Amino acid sequence: MVVTYAHAHGAPEDSGVYPVSRFQSLCYALEDEDQERAAAEWKDLVAQVDPEHPNETEAQRAEKLAHGFRLSLFRPFTGNRKMDKAFEKDASAEDRAVIEKATASRSRVWQDFAKVHISGIRVSQETADPE
Repeated sequence: MVVTYAHAHGAPEDSGVYPVSRFQSLCYALEDEDQERAAAEWKDLVAQVDPEHPNETEAQRAEKLAHGFRLSLFRPFTGNRKMDKAFEKDASAEDRAVIEKATASRSRVWQDFAKVHISGIRVSQETADPE
């Protein structure tokens, strides 16, 4: 539904192959409402030291990762926010219900993510609030 709309409104067809997101396992755990598994996935992500920033603290890594997860989770359905707004406006009642369900699911995943506290690491409120 989204891809069809985006192509019909000038978005180029995407035929790229992308690597699996480093947040995929965390997202699956949150979607499954498995806080224990989500906490373990988050801990594993935060523990990974970036070779380009070896002196980064765990808290700094957590902030950067939380920001990246937020961007990943709330990326526009159509590829850009302007087109998303037009898509929602043009959507049928049935499609609008699907959009609302997907948006609610994203928000629930984000709220569950905000509950994950590992080793006293918490994300800042600025990073934690979706747009």
